[in-house]
Amino acid sequence: MKQYLLLIRTQGDCAEQMGRELHEKHLQKVIRYINNLKEQGRLLSAQPLTMEGSIIRGKAGTFKDGPFIESKEVIAGYFLFTAKDMDEAKQIAMSHPLFEDSDDSRIEVREIKQEKGIN
Repeated sequence: MKQYLLLIRTQGDCAEQMGRELHEKHLQKVIRYINNLKEQGRLLSAQPLTMEGSIIRGKAGTFKDGPFIESKEVIAGYFLFTAKDMDEAKQIAMSHPLFEDSDDSRIEVREIKQEKGIN
């Protein structure tokens, strides 16, 4: 099995966009999604991310603190899990409840590259 990372990309804060009631229902769906991945023994880690952060740029280490207004899209969270191949990883991503509850969100699917001496 290979490891994959899902990066949840949204247009700002999902909770604010969905409204309280829809967001509560969405969270329950996400919990079921997470529990399903756990029961399958696939989930390694998953967490939402805050809207604040810093970007470090260049050799000088210039910092840019967020939220990053100039960018409409933010990485709102991640899932680290196992799958046999990219096709299976994409199927897992496509079953995420975000696609039911949001029209403008995207999920990026990336395989974790295994480098000797790093992993």
